[in-house]
Amino acid sequence: MRKHLDIRGFFQIVIPPVIYVIVQRIAGYVVVFGMTLMSFGAMTGILRGRSFSVNLDWNEMGFVAMALAALVSIPLFLSMKNRDELQYPSDYRYEPVARWRYVYVPAVGFLMAVGTNQLISLLNIDRFFPGYEETSQTLYAMNIWAELAVLGILVPIVEELIFRAVVYERIRRYCSVTAAALWTSFFFGVYHGNMSQGIYAFLLSLLMVYVKEKYHTMTAPILFHMSANIYSVLATETALVDWVTESLELYLAVMVLSFAISLLAIWRIQEEVAPERVKKNREWHND
Repeated sequence: MRKHLDIRGFFQIVIPPVIYVIVQRIAGYVVVFGMTLMSFGAMTGILRGRSFSVNLDWNEMGFVAMALAALVSIPLFLSMKNRDELQYPSDYRYEPVARWRYVYVPAVGFLMAVGTNQLISLLNIDRFFPGYEETSQTLYAMNIWAELAVLGILVPIVEELIFRAVVYERIRRYCSVTAAALWTSFFFGVYHGNMSQGIYAFLLSLLMVYVKEKYHTMTAPILFHMSANIYSVLATETALVDWVTESLELYLAVMVLSFAISLLAIWRIQEEVAPERVKKNREWHND
């Protein structure tokens, strides 16, 4: 039976991303303070005849702060997820899905990132709703290996814990899967802070909820998110997709093909992934 959403329930839903934004801000201050101390140490060293340099600009410091915030927040939101599961236990568990069936998830994530990125670029949304360019300068401020580690691994883990493991599950107490998916995706889009990323995040979030519900594990949306972010890093830092812009016809063909293959993989997930639901045995609680 679904609960009635009250003020307390609303704040329980919105507080996790708010906490993460606060952690990001604090991490930013910590990094700036640390860089200030290092700069002071560098100046002191020069005066003493020793030299070393501190060469991080504001965007690079923002990247370091993002990494620090993710590292700190992963155990925090994992604990929040576990606490929610203890407070609202399910009467059922699901048998694990065969590992090889997870191959569909990163394929969909990667290809949907290709197609959706190209669609948003084609619509030129940033021209009418600027903001992404400034954000991207921080996201892609470091070398490709640092970006793959942070954007490709740490950020997907923490954001999935926040939005799909905590926020989505809390919304599910009050409404249907479809409504919860839409509201979670809306919050996820707003969290990104600009229209281009917001639309992109909203669309991919719907699919991340879908794979979470199909596989009944957080592994699936995390893999999806990782593969999408890895594509974004590779597309930004390498010549992976430069050839696509050679002509409009080629651009459209790649976009349509990416969506088509993604839909094929989603169809296979729909047909093949159906873990058995098993009622939990709670007799041990009586001991």
